[in-house]
Amino acid sequence: MAKIVEIASDRVLDIASRIRAACVALAEPEDRKFEAMEAAQGATNDGNNTRLSVITDIAAMSHAEEWTHAEVAQACERAAKMGNSADGEQSRSARSVGVFISEMKTFASPKVRGHLPDLRATCEAVWADETELLASVEREDRDAIETPVRKWQSRFYHLIMNVSRAVKEGKLSAPMSKDDLIAYAVANDPDHNATKVAARLKTLIGQIDGFHADFEMEELKIAADYLRTISTDELMAARKALVAARAALNPPPVWTPPVLVSPAPAPSQARQVVDAPDDGEVASGVFDYEDDILGDGVARQQASHLVMAALVAA
Repeated sequence: MAKIVEIASDRVLDIASRIRAACVALAEPEDRKFEAMEAAQGATNDGNNTRLSVITDIAAMSHAEEWTHAEVAQACERAAKMGNSADGEQSRSARSVGVFISEMKTFASPKVRGHLPDLRATCEAVWADETELLASVEREDRDAIETPVRKWQSRFYHLIMNVSRAVKEGKLSAPMSKDDLIAYAVANDPDHNATKVAARLKTLIGQIDGFHADFEMEELKIAADYLRTISTDELMAARKALVAARAALNPPPVWTPPVLVSPAPAPSQARQVVDAPDDGEVASGVFDYEDDILGDGVARQQASHLVMAALVAA
């Protein structure tokens, strides 16, 4: 079938030209907006690269010169004040620098500085793994992909910052493996912190109360009352047990070093065996590694059945 071509009248062409002339005015501010967005992204990337370079240098200086904890704390406090103006006013960049200086107390810490290259390398490896994983699927399927480290910290510098802080506070051990980092990110899933868990439970109870108000089913009231007996601490403990159980089902691979076998001496060689005295010391370079409760449970179990029945009925 031949395509029908509609011929515009002179009047329509004139209207179209005037509409175009009026609307094209948007192009200039749109160009400026996109240029500004590109410039902002470039500045953000430059800032992140600069941050990583500075923290590496500060950690290296602290490690080489053996800065003490007290020296680092006092020096960071004085460094932050050096940029203050006489009237106390600070620009936004000055405030950002001040916050950055305070973070040096973590990176220059004796507990962190020597491990920072390893921590950074591990973070970069896991970040690259998750980046590749996301790139391997279509955009609409990415929500189904588990990337626990990116979920915990969505920006790389913040990842380095919070990993270093966890090492300083003794919550993470260094050196750190990829499995260690992933496990820590899962354990600190932002969707499962105590504040958010409490809010989710409160919302759920409110929704069931709303159903009860609309339908006045006794089972709904029982369900809401049962949920009110569950504390945030109990939910957090249950979450911790669940994470531990999952980790036990998928333990990290254990690397076993190869056994080195010394070659047998040639027959012509004479060998003298001398028994070394056993003085109990460890050789240099070797590490020595030396009824109301039941009733409450039954009641909760019964209430749990009522909850399930109420949800099915709804």
